[in-house]
Amino acid sequence: MSYNMATKKDHLDIRSSPSLVNNEEVFYSTAITKFNDDGDRQERSLVITDQAFYNIKAKTIKRRVTLDRIEAITKSTNSSEFVIHIKKENDYRFSSFNRRNEIIEALLFLIIKVRKLANAFKIYEVDFINLNVVMTTHKMLKAGQARRPDEARAKIVDV
Repeated sequence: MSYNMATKKDHLDIRSSPSLVNNEEVFYSTAITKFNDDGDRQERSLVITDQAFYNIKAKTIKRRVTLDRIEAITKSTNSSEFVIHIKKENDYRFSSFNRRNEIIEALLFLIIKVRKLANAFKIYEVDFINLNVVMTTHKMLKAGQARRPDEARAKIVDV
């Protein structure tokens, strides 16, 4: 993992408005494409702090997910999509053509090295172009269902 404290990347200059993220330390921010449950694309800001990641739409927090609730990440080997799996909640499906790996590295760095929430972390690599088939949606959650990739496809990142 090549991410470190010196490589904090605040592409959206969130640090100049710290109250937007509860005055938490910003490690990463970028514009991103989020997919809703119906597969529609939505332009959002993704902000990763020392405590959580934020889905922000036009300076409004849509959702804050603390780092300890991140269960795993799935990334496509055939597209720029990735899914952040969240314990007992609906997942997030994103796409980032040029920053996906940076985002994942920032999350792993914070979860494993800074917060010490895990010694090992699951990253699934799947060959699906569209990752809606490996994520838990709002509707599934309400029905008591959860969807994850096949464990045989998991690559465990140990740091």
